[in-house]
Amino acid sequence: MAKAGSQKTKALPALRRFRPEYGAVGLAAASGLLLTASFPRLSQSWLAFVALVPLLWVIGAGGPRRAFGYGFLAGLVHFLTLIYWVKEVMSFYGGIPPALAWGLALLLSAFLALYVGAFAALVRTCAAGPAGALGCVPVFWTALEYVRMFLFTGFPWCLLGYSQAENLTLVQAADLFGVFGLSFALALGNAAAFVLLRMLARKDVFGKKPGKKALAATLVLAAALFLCWFVYGKAALSRTEGRLAAAEKIRAAVLQGNIDQAEKWEPALQLSTIRKYLAMAREVSEKGARLVVFPETALPFYFGSEPGLRSLVTDEADRDDALFIVGSPAFGLSGSDYRYYNSAYLVAPGRGEAGRYDKVHLVPWGEYVPLKKYMPWIKKLTQASGDFSTGTPGKLLSFGPLHAGVAVCYEVIFPGLTRRQAQNGANLLVNMTNDAWFGRSSAPYQHFSMAVLRAVEFRRSLLRAANTGISALVLPTGRVPERTEIFTDAEIVFDVPLIQGTTLYQSLGDVLPLACCVLGLLFILAAIRRRLEGKEQA
Repeated sequence: MAKAGSQKTKALPALRRFRPEYGAVGLAAASGLLLTASFPRLSQSWLAFVALVPLLWVIGAGGPRRAFGYGFLAGLVHFLTLIYWVKEVMSFYGGIPPALAWGLALLLSAFLALYVGAFAALVRTCAAGPAGALGCVPVFWTALEYVRMFLFTGFPWCLLGYSQAENLTLVQAADLFGVFGLSFALALGNAAAFVLLRMLARKDVFGKKPGKKALAATLVLAAALFLCWFVYGKAALSRTEGRLAAAEKIRAAVLQGNIDQAEKWEPALQLSTIRKYLAMAREVSEKGARLVVFPETALPFYFGSEPGLRSLVTDEADRDDALFIVGSPAFGLSGSDYRYYNSAYLVAPGRGEAGRYDKVHLVPWGEYVPLKKYMPWIKKLTQASGDFSTGTPGKLLSFGPLHAGVAVCYEVIFPGLTRRQAQNGANLLVNMTNDAWFGRSSAPYQHFSMAVLRAVEFRRSLLRAANTGISALVLPTGRVPERTEIFTDAEIVFDVPLIQGTTLYQSLGDVLPLACCVLGLLFILAAIRRRLEGKEQA
């Protein structure tokens, strides 16, 4: 009996050492869930100010390897719950077996989780004390978001700053440093909240015990950050609304045909699809619309190459005396090879085709196959996709006073493309999309929230036409006067302000995240130097 009791007693310290790990796992997972909840459809934007705190609390103990593990866990939970809809896209529309689709979705989520793991490891390595936390957290978070926009063609889906798309006051600051500026401010707010909580709990902050001066300084910094952010938002909102009241306006409409994805390219239904959209265009023109925006590939034929079907559209534009921006595929010869494009055409009354924009940033494995020259066995994930080529960045569709910068579908999540168009003189942004791929998931709402930021960053009105929703007008303030529901037939007519100007973000571009990349490298070098000096002293 004594022996058994002794063994039980010896086991208790091991259990005590192990139990906190359950708590650490829970806190890391909680960060992932809080991050997801800050985005649509839950849209609890206030959670973005504290979502990283549980993760930061966990990585304070142990080394960088442990921090990476918990960061990876937080990222995996976050992305699995954020982009769960990827499985449906691949399974339902791509014809991939559900088990394999889940595996691919898990693989994508795991890849994206590496960024959060790297963030946690870098913060743990480089941050020392309250000042280190306040510096390293926003710098590394913003720098890694920037890398995520480019690495392997980029997937900047739901960067932290997008969580504030529905917060009309705070989103105004996007015209300063873009969505990355909002991400930086939110990450800094998380760092401040973390430092304050550690101080109140009388615990160290990344190895240093903070004093009362540090507590006071952190409080002042957090209060000043939010006050400046709030005051700027109110002032910018008032200033922009004043400009909108005096701006030239064009009466415009967006069409949402709600064409079933499985029927869209059926040859037998081609003519009925075209006629449905043209009937909708006639209806909105009778309400005074002089510009009508169709969704992405709303016209299921090659507009530039099929004169019989094209004349149906151009004749309707003549009859309605309205400009049409229509989505249709295109092709052309390049040497002896054909090249295909996902395009938007400008159709003008009395002139026919007046311009064409070809999609620049294509969806990998959806619209083209990366490295297919070296891996010809890779198949595209969606059966309805083609092998598309890229267009010219910054191109506008212009006619009379209209200078429209078009983003086709996924392009709207890349601010650099819209910036080129704003610099070239765009006075209206247009986002044509087909979100039917997403089904009734949270993806259409997430996609729309990112389009809102483009309007604020460059202070341009944005017209969004989606095949199945969400279609809307987004004003340069980020306000959405009217929007459609998903999977409904809809047409909306607006008086759209046409304004131009130059925002700080338009002028400077991504100077903030680039500065964060440089600062991050300096922080890493400083950490290496501290470690080498510590070894010499030992």
